[in-house]
Order: sequence, then C-alpha cells, then structure tokens
Amino acid sequence: MNVMVDRRKKRRFEINLPLILNQPGLPAPLHTHTIDLSTSGFSCAVNQPFSPGDILNALIQLPEGLVAAPPRYISGVAEVTRVSMTGSGFLIGCLLRESTILDMSALPDWARRPFPAAAR
Repeated sequence: MNVMVDRRKKRRFEINLPLILNQPGLPAPLHTHTIDLSTSGFSCAVNQPFSPGDILNALIQLPEGLVAAPPRYISGVAEVTRVSMTGSGFLIGCLLRESTILDMSALPDWARRPFPAAAR
C-alpha cells in the first residue's frame, strides 16, 4: 500500500488564482494558476522543470471583492520545495520567503503583461 504523508505545516486552501513566476535566465515569465494556497506558500502546475531550492519571483492576483480596491497582488520571493512530474508538465510546491501586497501601480516591470483569466 502506498500512503502519502502531508508534510505541510499550514492549512492549504484549494484556490485557482492567476500566477506569474519569474526567474533570472527564463526567456519570459511563466503565466499559470495556483492549485492551492496557504499563509506560507502555494503549489502550481508549470510546463518546465524546476529544482528544489530554486528561487522564483511570484505574483498572485487576488480575487476581486477580497480586498478593498482591486486589483491587488501578493508579490513575493518563493523557494521551490517540491517538484513532481504530471502528464502535461510539472507540479511544484513553493514556500513564500518574503511577501507583500501590491496594487497595479507597483507591479514589477516583468509582470506588466496582462494576467490570464482564472480557470473555472
């Protein structure tokens, strides 16, 4: 019998939010969506491999109505903590090392391309 042990310390919420990941050396930022989110990190699907320990810039768009004046974003430095292969790419888990809330006027230059619509 194969039993998976959940090593995460924080409760995770399944939520699909637009996400942009950037890393020096990438040809362009990756546009994807969160699969789940906690106060300390997130997981998402990507189409290229990363390794545990890789450091990424992450920008998560918060849903309208959740905060006072949309759009708002969680901006942070994320460390890849786990990687698994899927049928169409990779699933990565990331720990948010530093984060803050930004509005549209404070977005970094690499994230100025429009966010993808949230998947339903």
